[in-house]
Order: sequence, then structure tokens, then C-alpha cells
Amino acid sequence: MTIMRPLVALAIWAPSLITAQVCTPGNGSSTYNITSTRQALDLFSDCTTIVADQISIDDWDNGTFSLGGITNISGTLIYNYEGNVEALEMPDLRYLGGLVSTTSTGIASILFSQLLTVTGRVDIREPGVETQVSFPKLWNAGAVGITGPVSLFNLSALQTVAGDLILEDMPAVALPQLQTAGYIRISGMPSYITMPLLTSAARGSDVEALPSSSGMEINQENSGIDLEFPALASVDRLLYIQGTVISLNLPSLEYVSGTLHIDTSAPLSFDLPLASAASIELEGDITRASFPSLDTNNTSLRLDALPCAALGTGLDESDYYDTRCGQQHISTGGKIAAGVVVPLGVLGIIMAIIVWYKKRMRRGEKASGRVVDVEMVDLPAGGSGGEAGAAGERERDRDIERGRIPVTQPGMMARERSPTPPPPYEPRQE
Repeated sequence: MTIMRPLVALAIWAPSLITAQVCTPGNGSSTYNITSTRQALDLFSDCTTIVADQISIDDWDNGTFSLGGITNISGTLIYNYEGNVEALEMPDLRYLGGLVSTTSTGIASILFSQLLTVTGRVDIREPGVETQVSFPKLWNAGAVGITGPVSLFNLSALQTVAGDLILEDMPAVALPQLQTAGYIRISGMPSYITMPLLTSAARGSDVEALPSSSGMEINQENSGIDLEFPALASVDRLLYIQGTVISLNLPSLEYVSGTLHIDTSAPLSFDLPLASAASIELEGDITRASFPSLDTNNTSLRLDALPCAALGTGLDESDYYDTRCGQQHISTGGKIAAGVVVPLGVLGIIMAIIVWYKKRMRRGEKASGRVVDVEMVDLPAGGSGGEAGAAGERERDRDIERGRIPVTQPGMMARERSPTPPPPYEPRQE
């Protein structure tokens, strides 16, 4: 016999007609195990609040699982049925302890249209390529993890996630109201990622009970994506960006308490206002990376995969740059000063060499020359005559060439005068 869908769906949808009632498991148990439509009707027909650690759906008739009229579930709703359930719906639920869906047989829709807060985790694993996951009013969650692929997901009102926000294999990621999250990880091939109000990715002290990392990771695998987070100011522990990133805009980012890692397979140029980071790791096809406000003295730089030409403002003033690239950054003013001072310095050195050389030549002349006392004598007309005269003339010419006697007027010759001997010694008389 075919069971009609209206009979299959569990509809407890008239809370205004009954008195609000809190339901708890009996026999000292803390768990509800749902195995049939009739059992669910018997247990929850008069309930608006369910206080239990778990509500486990282990079996269900084909069709839609729907619990209307219930506004509050303190524990975790666990759906792990492998049968053919068309949809999982909670049309009136506002507060939930947690949700875990691990079905692998496919489900068309997971819809919690009025859900506002989840204190624990929302964990939906591989619901199906055609599945639509929608929490249109959910604004606060302890943690959210959705592993696709799915055809659509809606978290348009989500503002805060205390722990992990993990989205894998989503067709697109649109979180227009998200402001803070402890840890964000997005992977797969989303056509776009938008989080215009996100200000921080840091784990708070109130999520110690939740297994959580801290920071932000984006592993993107499609043909190219623009990443822009205009309000993101601080990231704790790790900011990891990898993939085919064609543009990166983080105009408010100032602090990364741990590591900033960027690895792109597409040509990428960026300028980040980052003031502080424990370490920076850059890899891939980065054509230009600038950090004009970065304090490089307190930042570990791992940039060996990049050419020196890609290290822009801020990085080119670091000790790492001086050591690896073999030169110091010179500012425009420094270059002008160098253009003036260097030529003057070279000119000064040349002048000093000239002065030194002249002084050295003078000292050499004094050291090699012999001071002589000469007297000028008249030559008889016609010269000295004879062989003696000729010999004297040749001797005089040689002395002139050697610089021993000066050139004289015609008719004059210089004759070396014997030095005046010292006076004879005379004993001192008392």
C-alpha cells in the first residue's frame, strides 16, 4: 500500500492550540531514538520544548521528516538514516543544541526556516549533489561545517560563529552578515566568496569545549577568483590563501598573530597595510608584494621562492632583502644626495692625489740634486782656444744637461767654487 505524503509527514504545527509543554525521555534516559512515524507522534504531539542530549532519527518512512510546533531542542538532532527521505524540516524550531546529518543516500532539502541559534555544531556531511541546505534566519552558531557538493546553501543571516566555520565544495560562498568567526576554512571551487562585514577570525575563550582551530584558510581550485575582505582587520594564528587567486584586497588588515601564507598559481600583485605578523611566507606566481607599514624587525620572512624584483615596499627595506639581494634600499632623497656627494668625493680624491704627487716630486728633486756654489767669470773673446778650450766647453755642456750649472749669458760661464773650509780649530783659552 502506498503511503500518501500528507500521512507520512509528522505535522505538529498548532502550538497555539495547546499548552506549552517540556518533554524529556523516560526511564532515566537522556536520548530519544526515533524509528517510526507513529513513535514520533506519540512522543512529541504535545511538546514545544524537548530536553534531551540527543534525538536520533534511525529510521523513517519515505517522505518528509517534519516536526512542527517544536521551538526549542536543548540537545543534538542526529540524522543518520540511509533510507530515502525527501526532506528534513523543522518549520517552527528557533533554538537548537546541535545538528548532525551523515546520510550518504541523498536528501533533497534540509530546511530550518525559523532557526535563530545553535549553541553547538551544525555538521552536514555530503548530503547530495542536488541537496539544498537552508538556514535563512540563523545568526549565531557554536560551529558550522557543511561538506558538499550541494546545489545551494543559505546562511544569509549568519553573524557570529564561535568556533569553526568550514565550507567545502560549495558552488558559491555568500555570507553577507558574517562579522566574526573563530576559524574559517573554505575549499573547493566556489565561483565567488564574499564576506563584506567580516572583521576578525579568532577563536574565543568560550569555545574550549568545541574542537576548533583559529584563523582563516582558503584553498581555491577553480580557474580564477577575486578575494576581497574589506573589513577584515585581524586574524589569529594563521591566514592561509592558496589557489588561482587573480586579485587580493585586504584594505583593513593590520594584525596576524601567527603566519601569513600566500601561494597563488596566477600572477598576483598586492599591497597590504599589515603592521604586525609573526611570519610571512610567499610562494607561487607573485609579481609584486608590498607591506608599507610592516615592522620587518619583528617578522620572520620566508620569501626565497620569489625573485628580488617582486619584493616591494616594506620588504625591500628589510635585513632579509639586504642579505639575499645584496643591496640596500635607497630612498629618492638618498639617491639625490648620492648623486651630488659621490662626484664631489671623487674630485676631492683626484685633487689630493695631484697635490701629493707634486710634493713627492719636489722631495725627490731635493734628495737627488747637489747644491753647488758657483761664480760667474768672463770668458775671453773667441773662447778658451785650443784643445783645452774645446774640452772645457764639452764639460760645460754636460754640466748644463745634468743641471749642475745654470745656463749663462753669452760670454759668461759658471765655475764651481770650492766650498769655504771651516775655520781652523783653536783651543779655548781660560
